[in-house]
Amino acid sequence: MKINDEALLSRCISQFDLLKIFSEEKPPTFELFQFQKGDLLLRSGEVSDYFFFLIDGQLKVYNYSPGGRIIFLSQLVPFQVIGEIASLWGWEATANVEANSKVLCIGIHLDSHRNDLLNDLDFLRFLCQKMALKTISNNKYFSSTVFDALDSRLAALVVNNAADGKVEPKLSEWAELLCITYRHLLRTLNKFVEKGILAKQGRYYILIDQEMLKEMAHPNFPKLK
Repeated sequence: MKINDEALLSRCISQFDLLKIFSEEKPPTFELFQFQKGDLLLRSGEVSDYFFFLIDGQLKVYNYSPGGRIIFLSQLVPFQVIGEIASLWGWEATANVEANSKVLCIGIHLDSHRNDLLNDLDFLRFLCQKMALKTISNNKYFSSTVFDALDSRLAALVVNNAADGKVEPKLSEWAELLCITYRHLLRTLNKFVEKGILAKQGRYYILIDQEMLKEMAHPNFPKLK
């Protein structure tokens, strides 16, 4: 949803030095957007009207298998860009980008600015750097998904999202991140309990052996909001 708050928009532009990304001759018009958890910024198969900068919050990028199973692709945190591959060129999105929390974005309307953006060398240089960093991050994630044990990835989620020695798993979200089923996740958590690494207490899991969890934990899994 577009929001009209010129003071907040000005602070965000200043905080992230957005004007430095573009040539000084003709910076684009910026618009402020707020999304709630579950809102889609990009929908697979559709062309977006906007190019977005993620200012606050978290986004998840995912697709569906032919059988309808969710395939988690990546997680985006500030200061990431959304739409640098498809939207900028007027192509259909190849994945869904969904708000994973309350999200604040700055958008650029592409029908009004596409030609200028595609001819702005400063902006294109910025995009090349962002795309390179995103590729490196995604390669690390997919390498860990394919080659590292599930226990290592789950331990990372437990450690990274624990507070005061306990964690409340977001079961559906964690299952997507780990590319496993909800039931498989519960079985693996129960295995941690049986080994004395965790203890179940209501909807929480108590971290009994934090040192063991830290040793097991893979470094490339995120902290969720």
